[in-house]
Amino acid sequence: MTVALHAHRVTTLARGALATGALATGALAASLLVAVPATAATSASLDYTCLPEKSALVPAPTAFEMPVTAELTATADGDAVNLTMTTGRPVIPDVNDPLTVTIRSSMATTVDGVAVPLAGSRDVTITPGAPTDLPVLTGRVASSRATVALTPGALRVEFTVAAWTVAITCTPASTPVIRIPVDGRTATPPAPAPAVKPVLKAKLTKKVQRVGKAPAKVVVTLAKGKGATAQPTGTVKVTVGKRVLATRTVRKGVSFRTALPRKLRPGRHKVTVTFTPAGGGHLRSTASTTVRVRR
Repeated sequence: MTVALHAHRVTTLARGALATGALATGALAASLLVAVPATAATSASLDYTCLPEKSALVPAPTAFEMPVTAELTATADGDAVNLTMTTGRPVIPDVNDPLTVTIRSSMATTVDGVAVPLAGSRDVTITPGAPTDLPVLTGRVASSRATVALTPGALRVEFTVAAWTVAITCTPASTPVIRIPVDGRTATPPAPAPAVKPVLKAKLTKKVQRVGKAPAKVVVTLAKGKGATAQPTGTVKVTVGKRVLATRTVRKGVSFRTALPRKLRPGRHKVTVTFTPAGGGHLRSTASTTVRVRR
């Protein structure tokens, strides 16, 4: 039902509302809070179940479902964070003439587990068919974090016409955690993952070789270690005693073979493979094996 609203004759509104026993509460309240989204740092869609308070203007309150689009910002202020939250600029129906009122909004929230009330008020002129700027809710919380986690709670919107106040209490259908970056703060970079030992192996194609005959070969494999996110990069060196047999630059792990010298002296010789990392993801590592040389 449409009630004509005259800014210069508010008593006409009260008389008409009392005579009809309603103020188009469902349509008016829902449209009052469902706002056209404004540009902001963080956006959140919320769902509420709302119930107007019983009054002379609202003699028979009826609950209704109401979606809300919220835009939130957080700004650093010393060791505290200033918060803002808006529900946008709705077009309020059932208004035939301009009406000037004071709209008051408030919401109970928690920020990082601390109760933080948000509130705001604004004198507005509701013009038929035109968007109406709702109050921007503001609040403050002591925090040195670069991101704050806000959990919305109950929402209340009210305005006064003549001697009567229209008040609507809304309960959230769910309480999502909204993470808001704090303007003016730099997030602490995550600690680098600890370096891990790569999987480095050294095997011989044969354990015994003869002087001057076909030599054994060292089979080298290098792969990322447990928990590593990337393959090892660096240098792999193969040595027998003080003699360097091969050096390879590694970018994504490696698998290769290199032959032992044909003229090693008879006896036992230790073959060592050493990996030297070029990045921080893997540790320096060695692997070894022993070849026996006979005449």
